[in-house]
Amino acid sequence: MSFLVNPYIIAPVPLPTGGTITTSGGRRIHTFTSDGTFQCFGALSSVNILVIAGGGGGGGSGSSGIAGGGGGAGGYNYQTSQSLSTNSYSVTVGGGGGGGSGASRGTNGSSSAMGGSYTANGGGGGGASGSAAGGSTGSGGGGAGTVGGTGGTATAGQGYNGGNGTAGAGGGGGGSGAGANNSGNFGGTGGTFVSNSISGSSVDYCGGGGGGAANGTQTPGGGAGAGTGGFTGSGNGAAASIANRGSGGGGGAALTNGNGGAGSSGVVVVSYPYP
Repeated sequence: MSFLVNPYIIAPVPLPTGGTITTSGGRRIHTFTSDGTFQCFGALSSVNILVIAGGGGGGGSGSSGIAGGGGGAGGYNYQTSQSLSTNSYSVTVGGGGGGGSGASRGTNGSSSAMGGSYTANGGGGGGASGSAAGGSTGSGGGGAGTVGGTGGTATAGQGYNGGNGTAGAGGGGGGSGAGANNSGNFGGTGGTFVSNSISGSSVDYCGGGGGGAANGTQTPGGGAGAGTGGFTGSGNGAAASIANRGSGGGGGAALTNGNGGAGSSGVVVVSYPYP
């Protein structure tokens, strides 16, 4: 049996699937807050892709009495006007790093990715007495206080370096600015966030965590829910308060056996013209 084929009739191609799907401003948006698959059934053009990695955890102070550095923000990777072929793209959303305890540096955040071409490195953990330098990945973690910890180095094009510590600890690097060096007994402020409107409204991502104080008040994080640094009388650094923003946790304060705060998880967002 044979069939006649009309060359002027084209079978419709199914729309892509994966993540939470919304529409805004003539674009269809897929938001991944956990691992998944972006399934593309036909070639797409004018695609915008945002990949945010998990933020680093703040460094601990513990019995060492040395302030912990702020966690660095997760790496920020935003690509516009991309073309995607018919394919199944694996999506990985990185988790935030854990805060350090005792003399432990904060844990680096985990990387995020879509396929093999769009990746972002996790933020660096904040330094502590046992490992004074901030982690060097994504945005750099802040250096520990007193022991003169140096801020971690960011991945080029994805974030900014962490601040240095001397008495208080350095702030973690952010998506649009470096973490501040400490000022006297105060910790350094976390590096500033970066705003992006791929979701249809402006959202702030990738704030660096505030460094822990040696003997002073709490230190602000760099916005986007980044953790504040611990301060005397309340030693624990705050965890990043908003999930899926890729922000760093605050460093623990000296004198009060503080732990570092955890970083927040990342996110992957894909947007293309629709209909």
